Amino acid sequence: MKAAEESLRASKSEYLPSFGVSGDYGLQGNNPNKGSGVFQASGTVTIPIWQGGRTKADVQQAGASVDQRRAELADQQGVVENDIRTALLDLRVASEQVKVAEDNRKLALSTLEQSQDRFSAGVTTSVEVVQSQETLASAELDYINTLFSLNLGKISLARAMGHAEISVSTLLN
Repeated sequence: MKAAEESLRASKSEYLPSFGVSGDYGLQGNNPNKGSGVFQASGTVTIPIWQGGRTKADVQQAGASVDQRRAELADQQGVVENDIRTALLDLRVASEQVKVAEDNRKLALSTLEQSQDRFSAGVTTSVEVVQSQETLASAELDYINTLFSLNLGKISLARAMGHAEISVSTLLN
């Protein structure tokens, strides 16, 4: 963006007159040891009278380049904003999933305790206890997966905000 703006500024400066100075110094004569010093100086002023069309085209081209860069910048800002919103939504969903998984773990543990109590009292068989243990194992696995999703959501948000390498270690604690 900055380069395109500077190019536009340079194109607009082609309308301005320019000034140049040059000089030369040397020795004159047959023998370089006994020659006399001569010098020449000149100055030029250039006024771009007949270059208006070319200059105008350069300015228009540079202006179009600035407009294109502005559009690219706005597009990139939209992409970043969308990434951040998506990461925030994913993080909220993962947080809610962790709460549900915690509740499922508690329920599965309670169910296991009840089935063990019924088995101890002789009311039920060991099949119910084994099924309760399987349910608890499944709930524990779901809880681990939701914690992974939560941490992944935190990392995605940090990456979308542009400081993942700084904050990843603190996010996972």
